[in-house]
Amino acid sequence: MLVRSLNKLLAIDPGYKIDNVLLVNVKLPESRYSAERARALYEQLTSRLKALPGVTAVSTANNTPLNGNMNIDSVLIENSSKDQTSLPTAFNHSVGPGYFELLGLPLIAGRTFTPQDNAQSPQVVIVSAAFAQKFFPNQNPLGKAPH
Repeated sequence: MLVRSLNKLLAIDPGYKIDNVLLVNVKLPESRYSAERARALYEQLTSRLKALPGVTAVSTANNTPLNGNMNIDSVLIENSSKDQTSLPTAFNHSVGPGYFELLGLPLIAGRTFTPQDNAQSPQVVIVSAAFAQKFFPNQNPLGKAPH
């Protein structure tokens, strides 16, 4: 029964590419790595992995798909009430350039992240279709930044 259940789970399409994808979990101790130092290390690691023979894509993410870990943040929507006590919330995942392409996740509109999107550049947000429909019904969400 366990084997049959596992086979059924493996047959489910997760909605993203899993063939020839390797996931590596790297956790840096916050006590030894500032955000800036950690970012530099991840950039160096990403660069070195991209240079390996046979590697076609590398990206980063603070959570892996379907791992159960969810970051929830309050969202201030442009032209909405700024009442801090009743702000809506949304799941927040930080991902690097190439993440959506690597997993074969389609982009409906706008653009994905690029290496030029960094700590010094204006912030860029990619939202799901469900988020766009909930907060911008019957509107084009491009340029309407959540804060």
